[in-house]
Amino acid sequence: TPAVGAQTPAAPQAGGMQPRGVIPKYATRQIMDDLYQIAFGGDMVCMYVLVGRDKALVVDSSMMPEYEGAKIIDRVKAITEKPLILVNTHPHGDHTAANAQFGQAHLSAAGVDEVKAGAAKRGVQLGYTPVAVASGHVFDLGDRQVEVIAIPAHSAGSIALLDRKAGYLFTGDEI
Repeated sequence: TPAVGAQTPAAPQAGGMQPRGVIPKYATRQIMDDLYQIAFGGDMVCMYVLVGRDKALVVDSSMMPEYEGAKIIDRVKAITEKPLILVNTHPHGDHTAANAQFGQAHLSAAGVDEVKAGAAKRGVQLGYTPVAVASGHVFDLGDRQVEVIAIPAHSAGSIALLDRKAGYLFTGDEI
């Protein structure tokens, strides 16, 4: 098994075609003019930045607080200088590791309970303020609205985020 962060060659494709290349350890991709993906480990863990006219919404904060000497929030600020709203699709560590850099994170009420219980069990402070949001809550970014939809399955605290402008549904680990 390769070390964490090591580059792993892609498997050969069917029909004897050449491999597609090396799986990137880290990538930032512009999906649309106002939508970005930050991916780690060959897309094993992804976070998204939705840039509105007035604010930007960050979907999840990744699996580590920094990577190759750069904090996650600095990678997000390289995309936009607008005020940031962080929302976690669920309260697992691979989606919440950099929450403290944002100061505040929005989660479902069950997600808030889970991150608080996890911190208490480990005997640590969260380092950020968890804010509960309910299904139907809408984050207004100025020219786009992103709606919270409860989808408790992978975690009791799982939510999806529906970006009606782009027609995208961000589900975390649900789908």
